[in-house]
Amino acid sequence: MKVCAHLEFRDNRYVLYPGDLIGRLDRANLCIAEPSVSEAHALLSYRRGRLWLLSLRRLLAVNGDPVSEVPLSVGLEVSLANGVTLTVADLKQGDEVAALRGPTLGTRVLPPVASLFATTPPRVEARFSPEADAHVWWSGRGWQYRATHEPARQLEPGTTVSLGTEVLSFVTVGASLLGLPTTAGADAIDCPLHLVTHFDSVEIHRQTRPTLVVGGVGARILSELVAFDGPVHWELAAREVWGAASTTEELRHRWDVSLGRLRTRLKKHDVRGDLIRADGGGYVQLVLRPSDRVEDRS
Repeated sequence: MKVCAHLEFRDNRYVLYPGDLIGRLDRANLCIAEPSVSEAHALLSYRRGRLWLLSLRRLLAVNGDPVSEVPLSVGLEVSLANGVTLTVADLKQGDEVAALRGPTLGTRVLPPVASLFATTPPRVEARFSPEADAHVWWSGRGWQYRATHEPARQLEPGTTVSLGTEVLSFVTVGASLLGLPTTAGADAIDCPLHLVTHFDSVEIHRQTRPTLVVGGVGARILSELVAFDGPVHWELAAREVWGAASTTEELRHRWDVSLGRLRTRLKKHDVRGDLIRADGGGYVQLVLRPSDRVEDRS
């Protein structure tokens, strides 16, 4: 079955596949010729057994709430801008996720891009590393595998690959058996967050994921949002991070670049997309759920 989403926009239906772009450019897979839409506004992605819509330039909106990513379900309405709303008419997606299985590796669910290292047991990292012995990635139409100095090849269920002394099998596994979201299940990764802020570093602890440590400017942004404990204008938060000497224009550039990098890193490590929310009017805040905890050690 080909994974795809049927999206309706102004009485027209479009079929999009993972990796397809939505935006103002003619070469976008779903071209929306509106000045309020960014050149490359959103991306369709397939992860953990379901389809997601990810924002690229501007936040999306669902039920009036800004979001940076949203899992798709039939009937869902997603707004790109005022008067520009997409409706999910149909989905072709399974309740299975791709994984690698080996004698010492066990069963390891694959992220969209994985780097494999020929250690004992094999090490799988959810990122691209040029030092890896092999890579596996989702191409938008299927899974690809490439070992060092070898051509890429398609992976199908039952395909085996050699990594060092271990033979790994490419398999599909029921997401519900692994406790992962399915097409009929949870919205996003809902495990509670425990944030420990030290100003120049922030620890993000999760029960089902390794601890993520954010440093540098990203950590300072998170620490300031924790300290303000509610909506704050971006310029006020930015001046706490970079000081009062910078002009508003310089601050705006630094803020946009640094916040974009921070969101990219959080997304890469599967931290839920609504943790940092902007309201479109210049205010930003850290959105914590009742199960989350914060320790401010700044």
